[in-house]
Amino acid sequence: MRRRTTLPMLLALLIMAGRAQAVTMCGSLLTNTVSATFGSAPAGTVPFTVSYNTSATVLINCPIIIVSKTATPTLQTAGQTVVFRIWVANTSPYFSAFNVAVIDRLPDNMEWESGYTYWTNMPAPVWASGWASGYAGPYAGTPLLGQDPSCYMRWTLDLLGPGKSGFVEFTARIL
Repeated sequence: MRRRTTLPMLLALLIMAGRAQAVTMCGSLLTNTVSATFGSAPAGTVPFTVSYNTSATVLINCPIIIVSKTATPTLQTAGQTVVFRIWVANTSPYFSAFNVAVIDRLPDNMEWESGYTYWTNMPAPVWASGWASGYAGPYAGTPLLGQDPSCYMRWTLDLLGPGKSGFVEFTARIL
């Protein structure tokens, strides 16, 4: 004689099942459809139902940001300066990146020496800069000359278009 345990087991699995999630691929087009239905049944007539559907789409935007940092010179003595350049690029061929934030901390054996130089290969992006004594901020202004550690610098770029790049450059002195 066969026991009927499959139905209760299936119900238990359905009740315990969690919500599944997945990452949506860059460039995917999501479609959301809505329906509205109404009916009419005036006295003495045959009831009828009418349905309307419409949809909206969303294109998934995925800029691809890469960052690189260089030091010039790469061999230096105490008391001398080093120029750091941080390069940011959006390698996506289709999507812009907005409010790109770059945060850099001076090593403990260095101090701030001079201001920033900015460059982007776009006509109107705006770099904003600030510094703080801790990673969480608040970030404001430019570090004072000779600013000792800990010195975190943050630069934000309002827009970085597809295939575009930019850099920020500053000088620090080895203690």
